[in-house]
Amino acid sequence: MKRVLLALSCLAMLVGCENKPQVGEADTSETKQFGSEGMNVSGMARPTNNERVIATTTVKLIGRHKGAEPKPRHITFMMPPDCQVYMPGGKFEAMESFRIGFVMEMLDVELEASGLDKEQAGKLAEHLRGPDFFNTKQHRTAMFETSSVKLNPDGTGTVVGKLKMLGQEQELTIPVTHNAEKKVLEAKFDLDRTQFGMTYGVDSIEEKVEVQISLDVSNG
Repeated sequence: MKRVLLALSCLAMLVGCENKPQVGEADTSETKQFGSEGMNVSGMARPTNNERVIATTTVKLIGRHKGAEPKPRHITFMMPPDCQVYMPGGKFEAMESFRIGFVMEMLDVELEASGLDKEQAGKLAEHLRGPDFFNTKQHRTAMFETSSVKLNPDGTGTVVGKLKMLGQEQELTIPVTHNAEKKVLEAKFDLDRTQFGMTYGVDSIEEKVEVQISLDVSNG
């Protein structure tokens, strides 16, 4: 009988002291308890409905000589998979931003378009990688990151962003065209190379370089 009374007494003490801290323990009496489903983290994580996707991009620069014979030189960049596009709900027409990073030393001169043979194109590519132009030993990468993207229903649009290249940074406002069905955006604009320190050959080579960018998120 004494053992039964002792057991009941201990049980009463445990019930009366539920969640009360013992010596050396933290007071958890006010701590919120969660059920079998665990903590509700709604709104804490990014949605997983394909908002941020990796795009396929191409970047081409076309430089021209001054005078009666412009001799256009077509330069392309082999792009690493570092183009991220933010599309709420995965909808192309709702695109809010994108970022293109590319490795400057991964440039190539198009032989046929530039009117050069393989040897001439190779020499030009090495010159372009040198300090007169892209100076790839000191500036291996470049980045274009948008601050706003506006795509109109008629297939036109405007992109505002910063181009970081050769240690310089310029804000650009670029007109674009797009195909919402194919999920492709294209831009074509002129860039003043001297604004980035490329002043080599200004007497014989145009300061303005034509830039062509294609961004394809159809696989996103």
